Amino acid sequence: MPGLNKITTTYSETEDRLRLVGEDAAGEAVVLWLTRRLVNRLVRQLVEWLEAEDGGALAALGPELRQSWAQEKAVRQLEPSAPVRARGDAPKLLVASVDLSRDQRRYVLRFRTADDTAPSLSLSSTELRQWLGIVHHLYLAADWPRDPWPAWMEETAPVEQRQPALLH
Repeated sequence: MPGLNKITTTYSETEDRLRLVGEDAAGEAVVLWLTRRLVNRLVRQLVEWLEAEDGGALAALGPELRQSWAQEKAVRQLEPSAPVRARGDAPKLLVASVDLSRDQRRYVLRFRTADDTAPSLSLSSTELRQWLGIVHHLYLAADWPRDPWPAWMEETAPVEQRQPALLH
């Protein structure tokens, strides 16, 4: 399955899961369902990677302040856009695992399903922070325990005050 270019992430109260609707370059959509247990593990790993990034000019700041500032900056840069919509015949897949990889510039999430379908999503550091901000907001909306979230994420202003829960 090709890489996803645009995604919209929402919370489904009836499913008690996150619903990620992704669209590839050809405009084909797929619906991915992520359980809280899987997202908890995913968040922990992605946060660990972000915390390990070189702070550049911000390196002199303490780690909590540097992360909080970088997160706030990324969320402020999020541009609102129309949500990705899936047609009724779009594949609906329960994600069993997520393979993670990264290089100096991108983070790649490959969503694996039971039938080994694996759409992928490639994000810059800023895009990853924006998506994590959206997911954090959805945790609050779902009233899920916030165990996987670091203090610096909890300290940033709620996403709903700035942008809808979209990432493209």
